[in-house]
Formats: sequence, C-alpha cells, structure tokens
Amino acid sequence: MGINEVKIAIAAIKAAPDNQKAIDTLEKILKNILTHPLEAKYRKLKVAGKVFTETLLPVDGALDFLYSLGFAESDDGSWLEIAALTSESKTMLVRAVFLLKTNQSSNSESAPLRDSGSQSAPQIPPAISESPSSSRKLQNFNSSFLEIQERILRLRSSAMMHVRQWEDPKTQKKVRDTIPVTALFKRASELLEQNDSADGFDRGELLKHSLLITLTDWFKNEFFKWTDGNIIRYNNPEKLLETREGMLSYFCLCCFNYFPKIEYNIFITRKGRCGEWANCFGAILRSFAFHVRETYNVLEDHVWVEVRTLGRWTHVDPCEDAIDKPLMYKHGWKKSCHLCLSFSVAEGARDTTWRYNNLHAELREARKQLVIESWMNSFIKKYEERKKKIMNWEKKMQEEDWITEAVEFLSPKQIGSDLKFSDRTTGSLQWRTSRGETAKNIEAKVFFYTKIKEESPEFVFSYNCAKDTYSFNGESVSSWATFAHHGGRLFRKEEKDWKMCYLAMQEESTGEAEVEFKFKLPNKQISSILVTAHSATYENGKVNWIFCSGESCTKFNPTEQFVFPEPSPDSTVSIKASLVAPNFWQHAQLFRQALDDTSFMFEVRFKF
Repeated sequence: MGINEVKIAIAAIKAAPDNQKAIDTLEKILKNILTHPLEAKYRKLKVAGKVFTETLLPVDGALDFLYSLGFAESDDGSWLEIAALTSESKTMLVRAVFLLKTNQSSNSESAPLRDSGSQSAPQIPPAISESPSSSRKLQNFNSSFLEIQERILRLRSSAMMHVRQWEDPKTQKKVRDTIPVTALFKRASELLEQNDSADGFDRGELLKHSLLITLTDWFKNEFFKWTDGNIIRYNNPEKLLETREGMLSYFCLCCFNYFPKIEYNIFITRKGRCGEWANCFGAILRSFAFHVRETYNVLEDHVWVEVRTLGRWTHVDPCEDAIDKPLMYKHGWKKSCHLCLSFSVAEGARDTTWRYNNLHAELREARKQLVIESWMNSFIKKYEERKKKIMNWEKKMQEEDWITEAVEFLSPKQIGSDLKFSDRTTGSLQWRTSRGETAKNIEAKVFFYTKIKEESPEFVFSYNCAKDTYSFNGESVSSWATFAHHGGRLFRKEEKDWKMCYLAMQEESTGEAEVEFKFKLPNKQISSILVTAHSATYENGKVNWIFCSGESCTKFNPTEQFVFPEPSPDSTVSIKASLVAPNFWQHAQLFRQALDDTSFMFEVRFKF
C-alpha cells in the first residue's frame, strides 16, 4: 500500500461535511492498534456495528483510508480487519495518524505519484516527455491525474458499497417483497411467446433475457422517477421527512446501513438521479439472480449497469430503458468516454472503456494525457484480490467472460449512416440542455400530402395515442413527434397501472409548453376543415387550442368539433395546443385514452 493513496483518502475525508467524528474515530482505531499490536480484537472492525455504519460509512474517503492501510474484509464479510503489524505497516500507521491530525495532508497536491514502498510504481506514459523543458507540463499532468486518481477511489468506495449490499440476503428478500414478481414473470413469458426466434439459445436463457427487457421497461415507466433536485442525506433518521424548497430529502439505496431503523427508503421514495437509478435497479436484478456490475463514466457524470445475458456482458441503462446500446453516450449524448469502470463483488474492478468508445485511436491518445496505465492496472489487480466467491458466478465463468470481452474490445463496432442515437430522455429539458445532452433544435415535419384522388370528397388526418400512430388515406406513420412541433418539452406517457396514455410536459417540469401541427394544403378547393381534439385537465391545469390559417387565428373548444370554412388553397394552416401546468406536469394532458382504445383522439378532416 502506498502513502499516496492514504493522502488521497484523507483529502476526501477532510473535504466531506461533518467529518470530525470520523477523523477522531479513525485516529482512535489506529492508536489502539499501535498501542496493542499483539491483540487481534483491536485490528478488526465489525461491519454491522455502529462505528462502521453510522460513523465511517457516511463519510467519503473513510473506508478507502482503511483499505489503503491494508484493512480487508474477512471471508464471511462480517469484519474489516488488518493483519498483524510488520515494521513497515507500523510505520505506515504512524504516518497516517500524523496526516490525520495535520490540517494539510503533507502538501498532497504536489506530492509525487511514485511510491518508494511499492513494487509496481506507476510510470509516466511515454507520450509525455520528462525533459526539463516540459517540467511544467509534467507537473500539470501529475496534478490532473491526482484528481482523477482521487475520483476513481471515491467511485470505487461507493460502487463496492452498493454491490456488497446487493449480495445481502436481507436486501434481496426486501426487494422481492416490494416488487410484483409474479406479474413481471408473466409479462416476460408473454414477451417470449411473441418472439418465436430461438437464436441458438435454450428457452431458459431466452426467458431470462425477456425478463431483463421487462424489468428495464417496468423500472423506468412504472417504478422509479427522476429528480433534477439535489439529494440530501441526513445523519439523523428523524430528519427523513424534512424537505427544503427545490430540494428532495430521502435516503438512497447505499444508505441502508446508515439508518437501521428506517431501511430500504429508496423503495419508498422511488426517486433519484442516475446513481440511485443504477443502484436500485442493480439490487432488483441481483434479487432475480442476474449477474450485475455497476458502471461509471469516471470523467463524466453518469452511472448505469452491465448485465450478463445471453452469454455475454451487456450494457443496460435503466434511466433510458436502453439495452445493448453502449455507444449512445459517445455518439448520442456527445460525451467523452475515456474511462469507464465496472464493479462487482465477484470480479472486483474492470476497465470496460473500450465497450463505450469505438474510436480506439483517439481513445488511446486521450488516455495518455489522463491516466497512468500502470497505476490503473495496479488498482484493478488490487481489487481483484478483494473479490468474493459468489454462488453460480465461479472463476471459470469469469475467465471465459474476460476472453469474450477482450475479443469484443479488440473489434470496435462501426457506426453506419443508418444508425441513429437519441439524446438523453431523463431529466428536465433545462437540466439536460445545461449538460449538453439534448439536441438544440427539435424539428418535426409539415404535413403535405399530394396523393389525394380527384373524386375524393374529403381527406382525413388522425392520431391514435394508444398505438402512437398517425393515419391518413390508408397509410400510417409511427411516433407522435413525427408531425408535432413541440420544442422538446413534451413526451408520451404510458401509465401501466392505470392502463392509460397521453402527451404531457416532461416529468417533474411545470409552467407552459406548446405543440403545433402544420398542414400544407394541396392546390385544391377546400370547403371546410373540421377539427376534433381531445384533452384532459386537472386542478388548475389548462389546455388552449388555436387554429391558424395565414394571419387569421381562432381559439376553439376541444370538447366540440371545430369547423373552419373555406381556407385559402395552397396555403399552410396550423393547429396549436398550449399546455399550462403551474403546479404539476400531469395536470394538462393531450389525447388521453386507454391503452386498448382504437379510436382517434385527434382528427383533422378536410372537406372538398
């Protein structure tokens, strides 16, 4: 273990709020070990005890501090313990106590990355010269990597805490008691029956993959909700119900052990951001015996999971209801994917970057400037040594998986011109735009149809929300957004519990939004246009409808069929709906109907 890792952990502890009790506790633990080096009871810490769960676990860096000194989990996972002291480890503990007591961790920002006590000291990549003329560049690189190194260790601490809890039988039982297991298996079976392709896999494997698809869809659309607000985690369980304006107070899944009197609160709140989504979803998947990793884009701000399905590790993002779309972040969200790490109890840490970035030449050059690869290799090897044996996740399977992954990583996927990646969907438009994860302009089509028969008395354009399909002249086009100019503030919502669907403002948003349908009329005399549009409002929500032809605009009542007489031929008309929801996004809805309803909730009838 290197002193540099100790310094990084201490820096994280001292940057954490309410850290004094943790610092005092760590100092006491080390002093007890140094004072009683022959007594084993001072060299171990009970994982389920209050000192571990209430004092150390909530403070960033505290566990990494202990790990960096040589603490490791016992075989049964009940204790965190350190071996009997050697002269070298004793010196390390003395230095750690000194660093804990000082205000600054020995000028850690300028501390060298090499560790004289390490047999595998990290080396500066050859792309960076070590000549005197480049000393400033080298110093900047060291400082930058030190920050990345610290971030990696913090993420590892969080991830390993999550994946350990996924393996807890009590957690798995609580998860299974909370979710509709029977109904989900029934949906998965129905999905499998709809797909008659065996694809070389036995029925059991296909059923489990169908269950993965079902769980991912259910989790996003029915179980969990997104919040843009900050997450407040209180050390006092009595403050669980406290809220602040614009903020959300709750505990995430990783806090199970913080507050034993109020466990599993994330299954009550069912809200969070990507970290909570991945953490909760991973716990659910492990309760169904899926092999799961928690995956981080280290240099960006996103978390998802990887799941072993149909014989290989597959990207799954519960926030986006996305399965096996690893390049969506690089090519859809336009995010850098220079360092992605995956964690599991059975495997430890894995560098899976190459799955998420197919531009390998560019990636190699970027990593030369960001990562000391020898340190990364040492980091991964160290946490492989701490991994645990998990039933049905044996070493032979892991080795076969690593070979499969190596082949995959060496053969990057090519992006064809026909392959499109969507923008991010979770979070409000303002939040996603501020992160650069949505398109700046959302363009729909102006409807212009020329295949109208001369003898036809009318032409009908209609939309069914349940099927999410437009129909006209015997043809059909999928997706409401094809002809709806909406500025990115609307989405189609399916309520699986109520079996209803509708268009509404983005979840967790309030205010106003507008959608417009534009029609380019054929060069043919039109006697009238009849419009039928269904909307639903609740409490103080409103939907205002406006019909425009040229410079003439008229408000109309959506509960009655609106007739506009004799519009000008070869002109453009538009039908606008303005949604107003000052308090809650669901208070103004368009085209609400049952999922099994075949009628049209929006219809424009052109009479000739």
